[in-house]
Amino acid sequence: MPPAPPPCKLVYGSGDCSEFDGCSGRGACIDGLCSCAPPYVGLRCMHRAECAAWDSDSSTWSAEGCVSDPDGFAAGSDGVDDGAAAAAALRCSCAAGLE
Repeated sequence: MPPAPPPCKLVYGSGDCSEFDGCSGRGACIDGLCSCAPPYVGLRCMHRAECAAWDSDSSTWSAEGCVSDPDGFAAGSDGVDDGAAAAAALRCSCAAGLE
């Protein structure tokens, strides 16, 4: 019986993140997708995750009075910080009166 072939490894696009501007210099390219360094998120690591609270008086989101914990980002199951984990685990502290 011949040996089993190696498992397939999915690679997005060309595999070098050129489609995503090389992760904008804010992350690592892994199999063609950006793994963003906290606090950056998104396909190109262009968006900065930040704390915000709903200000019911002005009916808008506000970052005023909010502080993020720089150590409040969780690593993914593979130990690599990625955009989804950073956004999901951002720890915030906001002033009283904001929801």
